[in-house]
Amino acid sequence: MWGTDLRRYKMNKLSSEERTKISKFAGNLFGRKSYQASKFFFDWVVNNNYLKILTIKDENLHVISMIHKISLNYDKNKINSFFNFVSDQNYRGAGLKHLVEIKKENCFFIPAVTDQLLSLTYEKFGANKLRFQWYKRYLIPFPSLIAFKYYFGKKNNIIMQMRGNIIITNDIHSGNKLNKIAKKIGFNDFRYLQWRLQSINNKRVFLIEDNVRNGFVIAILGRRKKIPLLRIISSNGSSAVVKNLIDEACRFSRKLGALLCLVTIHHSQSDELSKDNRYKPRKGINTFLKGQVNLSENMIMLYGDLGIEEQFGI
Repeated sequence: MWGTDLRRYKMNKLSSEERTKISKFAGNLFGRKSYQASKFFFDWVVNNNYLKILTIKDENLHVISMIHKISLNYDKNKINSFFNFVSDQNYRGAGLKHLVEIKKENCFFIPAVTDQLLSLTYEKFGANKLRFQWYKRYLIPFPSLIAFKYYFGKKNNIIMQMRGNIIITNDIHSGNKLNKIAKKIGFNDFRYLQWRLQSINNKRVFLIEDNVRNGFVIAILGRRKKIPLLRIISSNGSSAVVKNLIDEACRFSRKLGALLCLVTIHHSQSDELSKDNRYKPRKGINTFLKGQVNLSENMIMLYGDLGIEEQFGI
């Protein structure tokens, strides 16, 4: 039998032995080169206590189940986000303890669930399905000089490109960019936003902004299952403005060798995107929220793990 304790680890207090055990378990379940097992991810988590790792161990103190948890205060309410819920197949049922913990929460957010049985479980816990749409668009890479500078230039090389009234840059941690994002999406925890949008060498997160029509999208350039891609994780503006910004993001990412664009967008912003048959709907992905919290659809995905693989994956 597995142990009866549910351990919560603050990463800045995690011993090297515990870190090794968790990394090994994550590597076995997600892949040895997955972000969940990578040094970049652990080092990022250490920067703040926003993210905790909950584990269950067997009698030999080997990790057999794990879930990640981000805790934040929003509008005088505490909300917990849960993701990366995995268990060793040899210990079926061990992860039920994680579900019991989630069930006790008055307010929780689950960013993406593909397991339909798990989706039904969260609904039974009182969570509501949020109206988010998921799309994919295949891209034909068109490498250019900007790609050479991005991949072979300085580690923290800043990219800045202007096309008409649209500005694309990965220099979002300097100046007033983060303040502007926080104000637009009604987010009052600037330090969390700064932490959440970090990446390897702080070069993978891009802001695509329309200064005239008052909109922006946040995109991550990275890899998923070894495929170079762009992932849209947050958007602000009307359906038409957001669609135009995503098109520009795709055009730009082609120059950096992306083969795919993945988009997660709230239903209220999806009208124009849904009319373009280049963006194929992805079915069977559910997002859940329990609790009376007035979270903006422009930023709610920043509460979860969307884009972290691209930010910290190898």
